[in-house]
Amino acid sequence: MKKMFFLMLGYKQALMMALAMFPLWLFGQSTFKPVLTEGKSWEVARVRPGTTDTINTYILSVSGDTIINNLTCKKILIVSEDSQKSSKTAVAYEENGKVWNVRENGEMELLFDIGLHLWDDFFVSYVIVEDFVRVNGVSRKRIMITTDYEDVEYDYNYYVVEGVGVNNNFWLGGQTGDIGPCVMLSCSENGDIIFTKDDFTKDDYVPLVREGVVWEYVGYNSVLGPVAGEEVELYTLEFNGTTEITDNVGWTYVYHNLYRTNYDEQGNAQEPYLAAYAKEKYEQVDAIGVNYWPGFEVPTDRVYHFYAPMFIIPPSYPTYPYPYNLDNATMIDLEIAGTFRKTYQITCDGAIPFVDDFKIIEGIGVDCAFGDLLMPYRLFSADANSGAGEKMAGLSAVYENGELVYKGCMYDVAQQLKHKKEDVNGDGDITSADVTALYDFLLGNINEAPASYDVDGDGAVTSADITSVYNYLLGN
Repeated sequence: MKKMFFLMLGYKQALMMALAMFPLWLFGQSTFKPVLTEGKSWEVARVRPGTTDTINTYILSVSGDTIINNLTCKKILIVSEDSQKSSKTAVAYEENGKVWNVRENGEMELLFDIGLHLWDDFFVSYVIVEDFVRVNGVSRKRIMITTDYEDVEYDYNYYVVEGVGVNNNFWLGGQTGDIGPCVMLSCSENGDIIFTKDDFTKDDYVPLVREGVVWEYVGYNSVLGPVAGEEVELYTLEFNGTTEITDNVGWTYVYHNLYRTNYDEQGNAQEPYLAAYAKEKYEQVDAIGVNYWPGFEVPTDRVYHFYAPMFIIPPSYPTYPYPYNLDNATMIDLEIAGTFRKTYQITCDGAIPFVDDFKIIEGIGVDCAFGDLLMPYRLFSADANSGAGEKMAGLSAVYENGELVYKGCMYDVAQQLKHKKEDVNGDGDITSADVTALYDFLLGNINEAPASYDVDGDGAVTSADITSVYNYLLGN
C-alpha cells in the first residue's frame, strides 16, 4: 500500500515551492470559457491617457466568421456611440484562452491570455493574482496583471476574466480598430448583461479567521489513520476575542485568540485553553504560539494560504509516487450555510487508505487527514512512531452559530468517539447488538450488568438506556 511522505518546511520555503507548483495542477485545464462567441458584445469607454476621463463609448460585438491564414477568426463590429454613429470592423482570433488581434496583413498580436499562471510574464507585465470570481451563478477564472517594474515609466494593474475579457488596458479596442486605451463597462450575451466593470474586482471571499465557528477534529498517531486499538482523541478549535501584539520594530497587529477544547473518553468537554493567536490578510493566515517573547521578533508561521496551499512533496523522496494525481485537482463550488464557497478538490486515486480525496474550502480550511487549523499539513512518516511530536488530525465537522454546516472526512469517527457510551457491549461499534444486550439484562437473561449498560448515567439500567441507543442508531 502506498505511503505518503510530507515534510514541513520553513514557511517561506514552503510557500515559494507552493507558488511554483500550485498553478500546475489547479489551472492545468486546457479549455476555457471562450470570449469570442456569437451573441457576445461589450460596452467599452475610451479614456484619456493618464486619466479616468471618458472620451467616447463603443459597442463591440462578435459578427460572424472570416478566414485569415487558414484560421477561422471572428469579425468584431465596433460601433461608436457618438453623434456620428461611425463603425468599423476588426478581426480577432481565439485559441486555448488566448485572444489575438489579426491585422489586415495577417499579422497577429496577442491581446491577452487567460491561461497565464501566478508570476508568469506577459510582455512588460506579470501575473500577481490567479483565482476565480463568481458572478450570476457562473465561476470564471480571473488573473490580475501588474506592470510594476522599475524600468517602466508607468504602472497599472488590470484584470483578465475567462469568457469576458479585460477590464481596461487596451482590451479588444486598443489593438483591434485602433480606438485607444479603453475601460470595459459591461459584457453582454444575447442582450443580457453577464459581467460589469465592478465584477472584475469582486471579492466575496469567506475568511477563515472569524468568530462564531467551531472546528471539530479527531487526533491520532498512525500514518494510516485511526486504527483499531489506537488512542484517538476529540477536540475543537474556535476563535474568541482579540489580542494586540507588538513586534520588535514597534509594529502592532491585532490577532484573534484561538482556543482549544479537549474531550474526555466519555465525550465531556474539558476547560478550553488558549492555543495560539492568528490573523488573516489577503487570504492567508499567520499564527503564533502563546509563549512568544514580547519585544522580540514575533515568530509567525504562515499556516494557511487559500490560493497557495503548502502540501508539498519534497524532491528528496523521488522513489515514492505522488499521493494524488496532479491533473485531478479541480475547482468546484460547494454550498455551505446557504453560500457558495470556492473549493479545491484533489483526487487521491486511492493512494490514501482512509481518504478518497481532500478539499481546501474557503471559510472552512483544509478537509483532510493531515492536520488542523494550526498545522494543516503535518509531517508524514513511514514509521508511525517517528513523527515530529505532533499527532495527526482530521477534520470531522464545522459548526457555525451552533449549527452543523459541514461534515469532514473524520465525521463518522468523531460520532463514534462522542457516542462511545452507546457502545454497551464494548465491541467498538454501536449496533443493534447493544440494544439486544440491554434487553437481555432487563429480561433477566443477564444477572449483573456492567457499568457500560448505564448509558444515560442515571445510576440504573432501564428502558431509558435502550432509548438512548435507539436515538443514536436513528440519527437523533
